[in-house]
Amino acid sequence: MTTFTRLLPTLGLLALLAAATSAPAFSPAIAEAYGLRVEIPELAIWTAADEARPVVVRLTNTSAEPRTGTVALGLLEPFSTPGGDQPFDLPAGQSVDLSWPVTPGAGVYTALYPVHATASFAVAGAARQTHAVLVTEVQVPPPPAATPAVIVADQGPLNLAMVMPQRVLVTPDNGAEREFVGGNDATTRADFRPRQNSDRGGQRQSIVGHPPWTGGTGSVAGEWRILLPQITPITFTTGLAIRDSGPNEGVSDGVTFRLRVDGEPVLEHHTDSKVWVDLEQDLSAYAGREIALRLELDPGPERNTSSDSAHLGAPQIFVGPRPQAEPAEAKGARAASALVAAR
Repeated sequence: MTTFTRLLPTLGLLALLAAATSAPAFSPAIAEAYGLRVEIPELAIWTAADEARPVVVRLTNTSAEPRTGTVALGLLEPFSTPGGDQPFDLPAGQSVDLSWPVTPGAGVYTALYPVHATASFAVAGAARQTHAVLVTEVQVPPPPAATPAVIVADQGPLNLAMVMPQRVLVTPDNGAEREFVGGNDATTRADFRPRQNSDRGGQRQSIVGHPPWTGGTGSVAGEWRILLPQITPITFTTGLAIRDSGPNEGVSDGVTFRLRVDGEPVLEHHTDSKVWVDLEQDLSAYAGREIALRLELDPGPERNTSSDSAHLGAPQIFVGPRPQAEPAEAKGARAASALVAAR
């Protein structure tokens, strides 16, 4: 196998392919020279790294004489195959299929990648080659944004809705806790999605989640490792609400939110409110420590998961004294004064 140095697979890559020798074709991937036809059948789109599949090279002897030689498969990193060059011995007019197991490795990204097949043989004592190139497509999800191993909280607010948790976990009632990625767990259908916006009586940056509901019930949670400064007070606040249910859906009996620090519950609240219920918990006892902070959702004591999508509105840790909200009267007076000044 020939491995090519990784290049950005853009138009520049296509230009590189076009410069290949022996008149290769890309779609269909067929080339013929010196009485030997080389074809690489189309491949389905790759949708995941480490997804191995066979790549077939079909040889056809179009001459009146035998053709004997070897075929080399050329791949662009991070594609690889454990197979090396393969020999062939073709009588006149005959065809043969050769196959290599090919895998796109870690670091593959959505792009077009070339697969080269080069047949080397001799005609009347002279070395000859026929070279075909297939352009295959990869479509993989983008890698998640990197999250620090430990988040260092500074004075002021740390908005957890906009910071991806280091771990997202599902804990079935009848099973062990385990991690999942991608926002939704394919087995239990548990859901946990930061970086959302929710309006439950006012727009807030939020986390939207749903406890597991397929194959049993349980809880879903996000966990952040946070280094808290030696400053007090430290306060956790969040809004909690559930979604509206449609006329043909079951009515939710509510969702339980649980705040855990190092595995221990420090705040728990059950609600079926569809507008924000504001919650608060003092975390000053953990000042100066690194903690595992977990925001957890479960369907409540009845384990009824109907319409149990929950919204955590602006969940945050605030380090230090929080600014006081402006009284409604003062806010109204200031607005009236600004209006007068603008006339």
